[in-house]
Amino acid sequence: MAIPINETAKIYTTDGLYLLSGRFISKDDENIHLAVRQNEILKEGMTVKVVLTSDVFGLLPFRCSVMPIPKRFATQQYIGIDLKINETLPSVQRRKDIKVRLERMRAEIALLDIATGKPYGKTCEGIIEDISASGLLFITKEELVENQQFLVPLPAVAPQMMPRAKVIRSQKEEEGYIGYGCCFMGLRTGEEEALRQYVFKAQVMQRRSREE
Repeated sequence: MAIPINETAKIYTTDGLYLLSGRFISKDDENIHLAVRQNEILKEGMTVKVVLTSDVFGLLPFRCSVMPIPKRFATQQYIGIDLKINETLPSVQRRKDIKVRLERMRAEIALLDIATGKPYGKTCEGIIEDISASGLLFITKEELVENQQFLVPLPAVAPQMMPRAKVIRSQKEEEGYIGYGCCFMGLRTGEEEALRQYVFKAQVMQRRSREE
């Protein structure tokens, strides 16, 4: 049975640093074929991690080697590249996305009308306790219902970024606060990339801080 693969593919260093995105073309047992913008990042023989996505199977990572890159033409915006699969890494469901704890990032979310899905003027102030590429933990004293949707500003991740999110669970916290586990909805490619880079950089900084 063929695995349903989404169009967007992402390429990282073997250490997890984001390099660029591409468009998935095809895959067989030995190679992955992508279309990418012309760039000076990828070099023949370079080892990278390629992450494909599937709505059914989640994240599908592979350790790959960059095959010979076609000659570049000035008028050509995209080029096709082949990546030799060296290792198929364990798949990761999106709910297992790596998350980082934040230093009490304050946020004022805009609640969305359940019927129309649009803001109706009501906001809720709270703190983002942790965040990942798939969701966040929002802590507030106000009561929110399950499946409540809202817009959350994330200027620390990217300017003007305000993705849609949805409450999927709640838990009681200290001093009358409630923690709401929320998942992002309909992230654009650029937004997901920005989140993953933000989480990665935050992890690196926190690790360095602990080692000092």
